[in-house]
Amino acid sequence: MPEGAFADYAKQGSSESEDGTVREWLPIATAPYETPLQLAVIEDGEVYTLVFPCRRTPTGWSDAATGASVRVHPTHWRTWSD
Repeated sequence: MPEGAFADYAKQGSSESEDGTVREWLPIATAPYETPLQLAVIEDGEVYTLVFPCRRTPTGWSDAATGASVRVHPTHWRTWSD
């Protein structure tokens, strides 16, 4: 994974929530369980964000709305914001 590529993307992808706090991308190893999250993945050197909230579970990742298993290998996460 080209960490520099994600660093550039993270700068562009950081945003400010309604309460004025910055929603920064964090390493996937720090992702909390059972919390709606936005995930980022890197495929073929390109950074993509999932367009639906996911939850980390003891067995992997699931769609936060449906509970369906999501087969993904994310690299970073941030809190989902509606």
